[in-house]
Amino acid sequence: AYWRRNDLNVSRKSLSCGIVVLIIVIGSSLFYGMGKLNDEPMGDTVKVSVVQGNIPQDKKWDYAFQRDVIDTYKRLTSEISSNNPDLIVWPETAVPFVYGRSKIYTKEINEFQRDYDNYLLFGAIASKENSRLANSSVLLSPEGSITAMYDKMHLVPYGEYVPLRRFLPFIDKLTAVSGDFAVGNEHTVMETPFAKIGNLICYEIIFPGLVRQFAANGANLLVTITNDAWFGPTSAPYQHFSKAVFRAIENRVPVARAANTGISGFIDSRGRILGTSDIFVEAAMTQELSIGNEKSIYTEYGDIFAYLCIITMVLLLAASLYKSRQ
Repeated sequence: AYWRRNDLNVSRKSLSCGIVVLIIVIGSSLFYGMGKLNDEPMGDTVKVSVVQGNIPQDKKWDYAFQRDVIDTYKRLTSEISSNNPDLIVWPETAVPFVYGRSKIYTKEINEFQRDYDNYLLFGAIASKENSRLANSSVLLSPEGSITAMYDKMHLVPYGEYVPLRRFLPFIDKLTAVSGDFAVGNEHTVMETPFAKIGNLICYEIIFPGLVRQFAANGANLLVTITNDAWFGPTSAPYQHFSKAVFRAIENRVPVARAANTGISGFIDSRGRILGTSDIFVEAAMTQELSIGNEKSIYTEYGDIFAYLCIITMVLLLAASLYKSRQ
């Protein structure tokens, strides 16, 4: 009876200590978070415009509508250019041709860019080595020349590539795959006079570690381009947009988002949504953003907190097993 009472007292003390520690950790986190939210972003600003073409999925790659798609983006860009943005962003695969392979249309886009004194970032299917294609983003300078290109690194299974194709050839017959794209291998940070841009394509924005690497490499403005037309009028476009809020907070870097059918919008480095478009409408929006001029603990050290929690739990479990054996 004595040992049982003693063990019970020890358990109660351990539980009380655990509750106190939990309250301190949660309270500290809330206090720190509220302080950071009230700490307004400081430093240089950049004016960004996003263009939402609202191109139906069944017309996006239809040759008969190729001219209409290009003219839509050119028209919306001309309208928004009066705001004098530093950067204009078109969505994922905005141009309905293979950039670099279709010489006439590639030249048209490059020459169109020369009419405006800003940078243009747009999504495109780009021609790579060995006749491979990549889901890419292209940054054009005000002179219409290519400043940087980024190839998507995290491809969509069964949409942009077929997993295990090398080992299981029959898988090809199980899916109507829309493409077999080359995989990007570099976290490209696009240099401009006003910002260092980290560009995420489609659902890459949902992966914290991938986005963090761009910020760690120096990106102080995140741009995400996507085509959410596949989702239709469901909750998915809203859920997809909400993920960008976490990436802004984690890295203290603002986010500009251009989506083919929405939601397009802007998020500041504290995670506050500054403006959004509706879904399935044409839109052209401009917002001034304070670029990220500080690195968060997460940007610097990644998932070290999660690793420390795992190590602590393993040590506590080991100590508990040791005491039970004693």
